[in-house]
Amino acid sequence: MGDFQTVPCTIPDIENSAFQLNDSTVLPANSEIPHNETALFGCNPGYVIQGPEVYRCWFGEYINTHGQTSECVPAPCELPRISYGEYTAGYRAGLTVANGSTVDYTCFEPNYVKINPGPIQCRLGEFIPDFPICRTRSDRFGVDGIQQ
Repeated sequence: MGDFQTVPCTIPDIENSAFQLNDSTVLPANSEIPHNETALFGCNPGYVIQGPEVYRCWFGEYINTHGQTSECVPAPCELPRISYGEYTAGYRAGLTVANGSTVDYTCFEPNYVKINPGPIQCRLGEFIPDFPICRTRSDRFGVDGIQQ
């Protein structure tokens, strides 16, 4: 009777991701895992998973992915509540905006002003240049009205 041979699986090379074993060992792309081993798929910070999160090797094939390949896509941003302000163009707190989206907001005049003059932009799950914040004029300006 011949020897029974198992075939390993190759870890895919997927941008902005990492695979690891259950013991947290990180697996480099194109490395191999043995038959009947499970690898967990994860994304780098600022990215979210689309597709399977668990890859189980079975005779050289991943059996629970159903032919799908996972990918890491830029994370969206959830619009936070703005104290003393509101979003423009129909946006509101709690909505999710896509990576790269630009959203503007206004502060309740005359006592509140934006900490940054322009709109905010969603970049990899974070807002740049900063979260939307409205401050009292006395927080932004000195007693004589000169910006500090």
